[in-house]
Amino acid sequence: MSGVVFQHTLRRGLRPALIWGVVTAFFANYVLFITPNMEGLQGFVAVFEAMPKVLLQAFGLTDVRVLATPEGFVGLAYFTYAAIVMAIYAVSAGMSITANDEENGIMNMVLALPVSRWSIVIEKALAQTLLAMLVCGIGFAGFAMGTRFNPVVSGLDLGRSAEVFAALWTLILAVMGITIICGVIIRRRGAAVAAVTGYLVVSYIAFTLGSLAGDTVGPILERLSVFSYFDGGEILRHGLDVIAPLMMAVVGAVLIGCAARLYERRDISG
Repeated sequence: MSGVVFQHTLRRGLRPALIWGVVTAFFANYVLFITPNMEGLQGFVAVFEAMPKVLLQAFGLTDVRVLATPEGFVGLAYFTYAAIVMAIYAVSAGMSITANDEENGIMNMVLALPVSRWSIVIEKALAQTLLAMLVCGIGFAGFAMGTRFNPVVSGLDLGRSAEVFAALWTLILAVMGITIICGVIIRRRGAAVAAVTGYLVVSYIAFTLGSLAGDTVGPILERLSVFSYFDGGEILRHGLDVIAPLMMAVVGAVLIGCAARLYERRDISG
C-alpha cells in the first residue's frame, strides 16, 4: 500500500467528518440541557408506564424504571438516536469506498494509479475508520462539555460516557463493513444504498420488537440486528462489556477484508 489513497481519503473526508461530529456534539448538549430533575424523571416513568408494551418496545425500553435516573434518560433520549445517526453516517462513509467513484465514472482513473484494487479498498476503509473515530471524539467532547450546564447530569461518569462513544465507533465499523461489501457486490449505488437501508430498517425493527415474536424467534431476530449490540444506557449505568463492541469491530474488519478480496476479481463499471 502506497498511502496515497489513504491520505487523499482523509483530506476529502475531513470536512464531512467534522460536520457530523459537531452535529453529534450539539445534539448531545441539547439532550443534556433538557434532562429534567428527579421529579421530572419520575413523571417520564409514569407516562411510559401507561403506554402499551408494543410502544415501549418501539422505544427500545424493557424496564421503564431506568428512566428515573439521568443515565437511563440520556441513554434513551440521546444514545438510542445517536446510534441511528451514526449508522446513517456509516452508510455514507461506506459508499465512498467504491460505489460513489464507480457511479461517478472516476474509478477507472483511480485505478490508473500504481495501486492495486485491494489496497484502494483497504486504504479508504482505514481512512474512514480514523474519520469515524474523529466524529465520535468530537461527539464525546461535546457530551462532556454538556454535563457542565445542567446539575442533573453533572454526576454522569465521563469514563463510562467515553466507553459509550467507543462502542458507537464499533457500531460504525460494522455498518460501514456491511455497506462496503454491498457496494462491491451490487453494481448500482442506488441499489446498494437501498439494500443497506433495508437491512438497517429491518434490523431496528428486529431490535425493538423482536421480543414480541416469542421466545424462539425473538432472540434470533435480535442477534441478527446490529443495534442489539449497542446499549448506551446500559453502558452508562454499568460500564462497558467489551464482548459486543469487539464482535462488531471484528465483523466490520472481516467484511472489509472480504470486500477487498472481491473487488480484486470484479469488473469495474464507469
